[in-house]
Amino acid sequence: MPATSQTFVTPALDPSRIYFYEMKATALKDGKPVAATKRVSVQAGHTVKVDLKDLKSWTAPKPEKEEAALINVKLPEEAKLFVDGVLCPLTSGERTFDTPALERGKTFHYTLKAEVTRGGKSVSETQVVEVEAGKRIAVEFNKLPVVAASR
Repeated sequence: MPATSQTFVTPALDPSRIYFYEMKATALKDGKPVAATKRVSVQAGHTVKVDLKDLKSWTAPKPEKEEAALINVKLPEEAKLFVDGVLCPLTSGERTFDTPALERGKTFHYTLKAEVTRGGKSVSETQVVEVEAGKRIAVEFNKLPVVAASR
């Protein structure tokens, strides 16, 4: 089996956090599946080398039932909402959406960012939320300045 090298580039990472990735290599050896898995910690600006050469016999696990999670976000009505850096097209003070199907028993993280313009300047608040398959998550952006009503 020839050894190969692959590079994986993460999405933008918060430099104040440590992230964990599970790296896995699979192949066929003598017609049978073999695999190696390692969990690695990653920080913004750092390079991590992972050696997955030690492939062992492996049987694919039966997939757990997958189900979406529901995320309900409260924020100023005029705020833009970004989910993992992607603009969410919903436009109300309360926005609800389903995640893609998630594997049961695992925890996933989404970075939500609300952004508004106040006094000609962009103001934002970011929250990282944990989600699990089938769960309902409530998120409130209550640190953003609100517009005072005038008559």
